[in-house]
Amino acid sequence: MVVAKLDPKGKSNILNECLFMRNNRLKFMPAYIMHDTADGRRYLVTRYIPYSVEDWLKRQDNWLQALSALARQMLECIRQLHGIDHIHRDVKPDNFRVDDQGKVFLIDYGLVK
Repeated sequence: MVVAKLDPKGKSNILNECLFMRNNRLKFMPAYIMHDTADGRRYLVTRYIPYSVEDWLKRQDNWLQALSALARQMLECIRQLHGIDHIHRDVKPDNFRVDDQGKVFLIDYGLVK
């Protein structure tokens, strides 16, 4: 499955996000598929990651242990991004997604520097 993110009337940082994701294939980033423009609006297509952090934790029997595992992965995402001399600039729980196996992905690279 994939997800498409649309640029609302050309007023977002989606071009920065598209270019960053295309040029940096990191293991904690959802798989970049493509970006293009249609009807004057840019869009980005990536792999769909099904769960928010909150939704993932609700599915777990031992949420405290699950939270600890997620927190370690979230910190590792940030560490690796800083390791390639970039900062995310919008780190918050909503910008992390979790797949069916419990792997954490950092999303929304529109403000990355």
